[in-house]
Amino acid sequence: MSTHPFITGLAIYGCYEALRKVGLVKDIECPAAVKDPALNRKNKLKAATEYHYGPDPLGRALSATIGAVGKLPLLAPAGHALYWRAKAARLGKPEAQAVLEVCGNCKAFDVTPAMVACGGASERPILVRCSEGGPPRLTTPVGFCQQHHFKCSALRTCDSWAGGGPKGGGPITDYTKS
Repeated sequence: MSTHPFITGLAIYGCYEALRKVGLVKDIECPAAVKDPALNRKNKLKAATEYHYGPDPLGRALSATIGAVGKLPLLAPAGHALYWRAKAARLGKPEAQAVLEVCGNCKAFDVTPAMVACGGASERPILVRCSEGGPPRLTTPVGFCQQHHFKCSALRTCDSWAGGGPKGGGPITDYTKS
């Protein structure tokens, strides 16, 4: 089995952290909202108000494990049927499609090794469904939204969602090849 670039990136992150601790590499520039919890919360609330970030933007993201690839869980949003129905109506698309368009597969969702090193994304890999029916997307439970500038859950969404993500993750197909 080959290693997906995201998994390789996490390994590189581990090496980066070790080298940083002994002073052999410089710190990277981290977004202000990663370093400032009050700014992160302010930006998250603004996204909730202006772009319907949710469901339940300040609560715990509810998820269901709907499968696995190897040892990686394939997760989907759970609960909050009214939120997903309203999102589908606002955007004029079927509810089944709206539920597929989550932060974890948005191109603004940053899970690069640099963002993990900043603390803007978590290290643990997970999978989310592809919004276009392709192979699952490799991501992390928490990433940094480069569009609205806050740490967000892979299983939430907003009305400015854009396919093709996450930044630093991607399709699981390379990981599953022998």
